[in-house]
Amino acid sequence: MEAGDRDILIVLDAGYEAPGIAWLLRDLPVEVLGRMRSDRVLRRPTPPRVYQPLGGRPGTPTPGVSSRLSRSPTPASTAKHGPKRGTGCTHG
Repeated sequence: MEAGDRDILIVLDAGYEAPGIAWLLRDLPVEVLGRMRSDRVLRRPTPPRVYQPLGGRPGTPTPGVSSRLSRSPTPASTAKHGPKRGTGCTHG
């Protein structure tokens, strides 16, 4: 190519990855034009931050402070519920 020549226009169908090909050809005097698929999802700008989140996991205890689970309001029942029946195999 000589000075003053126009760049080469490369036209791609939707099946090709236009940004990737444009990056590979970035040092050449080309323009890449790619058609997008009709079901392509484009990213929206990041929404403004409404609050300042704190890092870390929520509810993590402070180091050096012990934490215990509260006692259950009802005692655990361990009573058996009637006789158990079943079939099995005994080795003889």
